[in-house]
Parts: sequence; structure tokens; C-alpha cells
Amino acid sequence: MERFQEQGIWEYFEDEVKRDSERNLYLKHLKSMKPGDGIAIKEVKQVSRDELEYSIANKFVSCIIFLAIGIITEACKDNKTIKVSWHKADHDRKWYCFTDRSIIWRMDPSEEEWWRTHLIHFAFKNGDQDLERMLKHKQFNRHGYKPEDGRAGSTRSNLHLNTILYGPPGTGKTYVTARRCVELCDGSKNMTYAKIADRFRQLRREGRVEFVTFHESYGYEDFIEGLRPDRKAGGSGTLRLVPVPGVLRRIAKRARRSEDGSPHVLVIDEINRANISKVLGELVTLLEEDKREGKDNELAVTLPYSGKKFTLPANLHVLGTMNTADRSIALLDTALRRRFLFEEMPPEPEQLKEVDNIDLPNVLRKINERLEWFIDRDHVVGHAWLMGAKTKEDVNLIMRKKIIPLIAEYFHEDWNQVRAVLGGGSGFVTRTRLNAPPGDLNDGEPRYSWTINEEFSPDAYSELINGGNDNGQGSE
Repeated sequence: MERFQEQGIWEYFEDEVKRDSERNLYLKHLKSMKPGDGIAIKEVKQVSRDELEYSIANKFVSCIIFLAIGIITEACKDNKTIKVSWHKADHDRKWYCFTDRSIIWRMDPSEEEWWRTHLIHFAFKNGDQDLERMLKHKQFNRHGYKPEDGRAGSTRSNLHLNTILYGPPGTGKTYVTARRCVELCDGSKNMTYAKIADRFRQLRREGRVEFVTFHESYGYEDFIEGLRPDRKAGGSGTLRLVPVPGVLRRIAKRARRSEDGSPHVLVIDEINRANISKVLGELVTLLEEDKREGKDNELAVTLPYSGKKFTLPANLHVLGTMNTADRSIALLDTALRRRFLFEEMPPEPEQLKEVDNIDLPNVLRKINERLEWFIDRDHVVGHAWLMGAKTKEDVNLIMRKKIIPLIAEYFHEDWNQVRAVLGGGSGFVTRTRLNAPPGDLNDGEPRYSWTINEEFSPDAYSELINGGNDNGQGSE
């Protein structure tokens, strides 16, 4: 490994492989490696179950320790060597179970097994391993990883009741929200997105999932309870204000009355767009897991309009989504941050594939590298924007109607910076010099009108990846 890091390479030694079938498979993997792909050097170990954060019946389990992480810079030309830009990994981070001792272990995020994408996120994006979900997976049964108490899985702490999924636009937060609701309500299942969407709608009809979107005008009266006019309560046709339960009280009531204590989920989309402290009020304290109904530190509050005592049931999950382009998590109220588990959802270019000779993974990487350079990591572009693109025309339309306008919004219509993010050339946008009006006193400083090209140049995407070739001048 030291030589690999010093020389910036990785090599495949065919002589170490005994079976022809394995040789052919590894050679196929080797030839599929291309610049921009992530690569990691792993070590597989057996560790005592006492080291784990959960309890399983076996005496030992396997784990992966990543020794180095890199990006492939040059593909294989000799059936042996690729060039890599390496950096050291955090050796204290361990991935338990779902391991493989193969010399080359290819992780394809497009495959249905969810843990493959999960492992990529763990290795290359410093994500956390979802141990609770691992314990529920069928692979544990195949390999004898059975919980000691006979349940689907047990951890030293309960599954987090309050979670916020955060990331820039287009990272799949809506999709993950639906999937997470199904998992929380039904347990972990390997389902297609169509089935997840159907089940999500069914759970909403059953009242086990409630969905609300926060906005600037959303308040405590909408979320907890508020006073609303009611003619019947006033009598003789007069109006009287009566307390009406908000969305949280409604789903809390249903969760509390469920006979089997089945999980219920309140989804708060765009949770950071409202004044959260004002919306939650005194109920922010009730969110804590140990203060839920039936817990050791159960806490009840008296609601201001109805005067009723209110607690949060222990089977109610609160799942929020947050667009970091609107507001960074660093700006959230400290009390709120302390009561939620925050899961980052960054862009995943590796989810994309080449479309009509357009290297979409590298297109997205370059755009986001430049956006992070100019602004920050909260203002980048998610992979979901391009997931549905099947042809070059699809890609062009998404770039023209969605991605370029979003970048322009990030820069407050500073089109010089927009063009810099797009590679510096004129393949995507064109500027036209404006004639100065009579009597203009700006010392002849040129000003321009900018337009997004109706037809992108043939080299637009290669210029985006490699940098433009017009030295920033563009066409005028």
C-alpha cells in the first residue's frame, strides 16, 4: 500500500488468483474502472461482538477498515495498473458485517441492494452505518448474525425518533422520506420505488403518516393548536373562537390510540423555512426521547388555548427535510439541533451514468467543485436533477431549464460566475454587449446582456469538464 500511495497507482496481481472464473471477473472489474471513480483499499478483520454497539448471537463478526481512499485519475492500459490520487482514511471508522474478502470488490449504487449505496456513502462521504437497519436484513440470517433476543435487531439505544434529512436541492430527500416512512412503519423491506410510493400513499390514507410543508407564515396555531371561528359553538348564528388541534396533535392522538403501538410518522418538509422555535413553542422539550409518554422522564405541558395536558407518544417519529441552500444547519436553534439526529444527503455523482457520450458523473462533480469554491458546500447541485435523463436532449433540457437557472439564482444573476462554473466557455451561455445610452457617464465600462443558448455547442460538456477555451471572452 505504501508503494501504491507513493507512486499514485493501484495494481492487480493476476498470479495471486487461483481460479480462472475469478481471474476473468477481476479483469472485467479492472477494465470497467474509469477516471473519476472512487477507489478504496480495505482490510477485513474479525472482531469480538463485545466491540459492537449492538448485541448479536455470534462470538465474532467481520468488519472493514478502510486504509486509503482515492479517485481514479487514469484508466488501466496494461491489464494491471491504474493511476490514483490517494489520501489516507480514518482507520478508527469500522464497517460491520456485509463484508467481502474479494481482491476487487465492486460497489454499484444502481443495484437494488440498498446497503451497497450505503457502504459507498460510508467509505467516501464519511457517512454513518445504519446498524439498526443492518440487523433487520436477511443477510444476517444467511450468515448466522441473529440477535440474542430473537427480534429483528436490538441496539443499546432506540431508533432515533427525531431525524432531519438535510442537503442541497436535488439529492433525493423526497424519495428517501417516503422510503424511510415505509421502513419505520413496516420494517426494512427491499422494495422498488413504485411499491414504496404506493405503500407511502396507503400509510397516509390510514393516518399513520402525516405530511406537512413549513413556510414563512406557518405558525404554532397550525402545528399544535389554535383558535378558529365556529358558528355552532356560538349559538344563534354568532361566531365563537374555539381551540382546534393542529397537525401534531392530530397524529399524536392517532398514534396514542393505535392498539398495537404501531409506529406513526410526521413528515415536515422544508422544516427550516418556518420560524421553528415559534412553531414548536414549549413542545420542543417534549421531542426528547426520554420525555415521551411512558418513559422514565415523561413530561406533559398544558396547552395555552384548550388548557389540556399534552404529551408526545413514544411511537411517533418526526422526520424533517431541510434544503441547505435556503438555510444552513449551523443557523438552526441550538435546542432544536440537540433534539434531532441530522443525516446529510450530499450529491452522489456516482449514481449517474454516461448519456450519449456525456460524462454526467464528471459534469456534476465539476459543477459542484466550482460551486463549493465560489460559495460553499450547501449551494451545490444534487444528482436527482439528472437521474431521469435518457438522451442528450434530456440532459440539455434539464441544464437549460433547471440547473443553469439554479446556479444563476445562487449567484444572484452574476452571469460571469455562472459561466465560470460552467467551464468558462460560451457553450452554454452567451453574452451580448449593450450599447451605452446617450449621456452615460460610466467611463465606457462595457455592459452585457446574457442568454442561455437554445442549442448548446458540441463541445459544451467537454469544456465544462476540462475548462473553457475562450479565456472568458465569450461571443459578443
